[in-house]
Amino acid sequence: MVGAAANGRGTDAKVPVWVSLGGLLVVWTGLLGWDLAAGRLPCLVAALALAAVAGLIARSGVESALVRRRAFAGQYLVPGGLLYRLLTGRVLILIRQGAQGLVLGLLLLVGALVLAPVEWGLLLADAVLFAALVAGLTRLLGRQVRVAYRQALARYWAVRLNAVLLWLAWVALMAFTPQTNYAGLRWEEVLAIAAGEPAVACDPVAVLARIGAVGSALGLWAAQHLLGGLRDPTQLLLAWAVFLGAFGASLLLAAAYSRALAGVLARPWGLAGDASGEAA
Repeated sequence: MVGAAANGRGTDAKVPVWVSLGGLLVVWTGLLGWDLAAGRLPCLVAALALAAVAGLIARSGVESALVRRRAFAGQYLVPGGLLYRLLTGRVLILIRQGAQGLVLGLLLLVGALVLAPVEWGLLLADAVLFAALVAGLTRLLGRQVRVAYRQALARYWAVRLNAVLLWLAWVALMAFTPQTNYAGLRWEEVLAIAAGEPAVACDPVAVLARIGAVGSALGLWAAQHLLGGLRDPTQLLLAWAVFLGAFGASLLLAAAYSRALAGVLARPWGLAGDASGEAA
């Protein structure tokens, strides 16, 4: 049985969509609870929340890294060689994905503190979409992919598709729903207005939350002024820089949320065998 799984002939048990959705909704509920309670939570609880979210993101990343490892190392590299050891070392994979999990997890927790109510509705709908994407991609891959990797690849592509779709939905939401009007204000005034929000009990997180709130407000300011025909060269350059930075941050936030969702479903230990077993 072990040998069959290592060679791609094992089984990856199908999980009902409603079970997957239940796990995904735990992520959404946890983030919402964090947003509602952050004003009263001590730093120890904040650290535990970061560890939980970072763990989910890292788990998804490890699974994706192992899928890529098998595809590349198992076909092109000589087992036992230096390059093989560097690219397939499990410790290095864990360290790299753990670091990514911490960064993206912190971004996700900070981003959750500045979301509007309508954006929470969007994230809830996105959890349902993610479950549907995984189920649909698993069926689409069908007999084209070995059973042992079918769901892992479905999750791999679902993360990427979902991140783009969520990001586009965020952009549409910003464009077609009422937003705070910063027209006529300079960036310094927007900075002063946004710096007081949100209220967080843990001081290090509070600093990051204020930075997130300022970034979100300045992103709106930049978009509104660019659409309004800003003419001052200095302000125009700043507006473009802030606008592009805000869009990049929102894409990272969408990716972090997608990876946290995938982390609930990921099974990286099922892919942790020797990559050389794939080379035939």
